[in-house]
Amino acid sequence: EELKKMKSEYEERLLEVENNIRIYQHDMENHLICLMELAYEENANRVMNYVKELKNDFVDRKKQFYQTGNFIVDVLLNHYVSLLSDDVKKDVKGKWIQDLDVTEVELCSVFSNLMQNAVEALIKPITNKKYLEIKFVQGKTYAKLEIKNSLERLPEQDRQGNLISTKEDRKKHGIGLMNVRRIVEKNGGKFEIEMTKEEFKSIVILKLKENL
Repeated sequence: EELKKMKSEYEERLLEVENNIRIYQHDMENHLICLMELAYEENANRVMNYVKELKNDFVDRKKQFYQTGNFIVDVLLNHYVSLLSDDVKKDVKGKWIQDLDVTEVELCSVFSNLMQNAVEALIKPITNKKYLEIKFVQGKTYAKLEIKNSLERLPEQDRQGNLISTKEDRKKHGIGLMNVRRIVEKNGGKFEIEMTKEEFKSIVILKLKENL
């Protein structure tokens, strides 16, 4: 039910972005006329300022809407990023176009758990700069995902090295990340975590489906 709601939000946001871009394209002819007049007057500063304003306007119209090529990932990515405040710097790069060799249910569990952990860390008060960096890389046989987020302090770990959640429900200690590891390794992939005092990084490598 929650995923259905996220899909609906994603589709509404996609329509909004497409409409904004259509409006931008519709006005482009008029912008070119204005630029030609400014260029004719040989006013370089005004031309540069006009172009800069156009660029900023275009970026604003597409702001915080991400498309990787994988529908499930796109739905979850846009939902969780929308929960973050403007003071969090977001950087999302790469594409996942080819099908992964996991079910959509498994992919949903993996990506949503990783995003939940990142968002949980970033909605807390942090004295240093807040950021979320997500990188999608697709090779010939494998796809790689890297998620990095800033931290205020290192998460707690139990004796086995499993992370202890800071959520109030203490019965769910590290269950999300343990589930990620279980799904990834079950499907022949790799899951790694790297931590410093100021950053948490998750790395997932998954097989791509073979083209028959």
